[in-house]
Amino acid sequence: MVNYVSSKKLKDAVVYDYYIVMALVYISSIYSPFIRTGITMSLVLIFLWCKCRLFYFKKANFFILFFGYSFFSFQGYIYNGIPISAFVGDFTAIILPCIFFFIAFDKTFNKEKFYDMYLYSMTLALLIGLYYYIYNPPQFVNHMVNTSLSTYEGDIGTDRIRFQSIYTSTITGTLCVFATIISMFKFWALKEDRLLKKLFYFFVLSLSFVCTMLTSQRSAIVCELAVVISIFPLSFIFRKKIDKYFVILLAIVLTVSVISVGSYIDQLLIVVERLDSLDSSAIDGRSGQWLDTFAHSANLILGTGLGSAGHHAIEYTQYFISDGGIFKYIAEFGIVGSLLFFIPLIFLLLKRLKFLNVYAREYMIIITCLLQSIGSNTICFQQIMPMFWLSVGLLLIPVHKFRSI
Repeated sequence: MVNYVSSKKLKDAVVYDYYIVMALVYISSIYSPFIRTGITMSLVLIFLWCKCRLFYFKKANFFILFFGYSFFSFQGYIYNGIPISAFVGDFTAIILPCIFFFIAFDKTFNKEKFYDMYLYSMTLALLIGLYYYIYNPPQFVNHMVNTSLSTYEGDIGTDRIRFQSIYTSTITGTLCVFATIISMFKFWALKEDRLLKKLFYFFVLSLSFVCTMLTSQRSAIVCELAVVISIFPLSFIFRKKIDKYFVILLAIVLTVSVISVGSYIDQLLIVVERLDSLDSSAIDGRSGQWLDTFAHSANLILGTGLGSAGHHAIEYTQYFISDGGIFKYIAEFGIVGSLLFFIPLIFLLLKRLKFLNVYAREYMIIITCLLQSIGSNTICFQQIMPMFWLSVGLLLIPVHKFRSI
């Protein structure tokens, strides 16, 4: 009995502190080349698969079918001419995080606690990331050169124009949008006498907003702005009024953002330029890559296997999709597998729309992932997918178990 209790406590600690653990692993990897972040976090996810009960929920049948199809998609490697290592790489990034889909069904799971721990982890990651961004210590510059950006020099006018934090700019931008969504609603729901807690949520909201702008990730910036603006129609629809605190909050956040981003005038110009190029390069510049991959697919009906058309397969094939997670799914899972993913998800979003006042955060997280994945690889990152699948799972939980916004 004692062993069971201690095992459950360890499992719960890993679940709630997952993003804290991830932040510490990534920070440690900057100072130790022996720490492999992907492998380490994959081991953490495997631990959760071993320790968490896979709660069965009949409404989840189609998603479970997709998980199974994803696993058996390795059959595509029979005819795609790509090493099975590509499948393993994407399996750890896309499928292992699916454990959070099942965690949502655990009756003892407290999503508010999980969201709070997520905000703590992002505060840690962004503050340390800002220190690296401003001061560029040698360890960080060497780490960036050796792992993700060989041209990084830690100088204005080079890759420093994009705020990388500890996860790189693409991932950081999306995680910041999640932090904005969660902190915004936490601030909204908290009573006025909880001043310190309100100040913390406001700080996280401001920090994530500023850092999203600094990443210069176009899709993340668009989603960030949409999320902040959306609070006003949501307030009017569900509370029949425009909350005065959010008017004040928005004014303060915008002021802080202009001052912070404006302090780097080059950065401000880059943000404007990136947004201006949305229509010209975000889609048009990548659609040719998607169409070429589809046209030369060995099996567009069943797909060529998870990982066979993404970054893990670049050195093995002439046709791949480096940006556009949705189209990568279509190429790898084929039309059949893609329908198993998108149709149940669309039906779920439409069916639960009448409960938007309860599931607003989960809707925003899911839609943010999908919208960004048109031109980015948001739904292909191990750092992002736990939040995505947890949100999908939470939408399947009976509405009476959660409070309204």
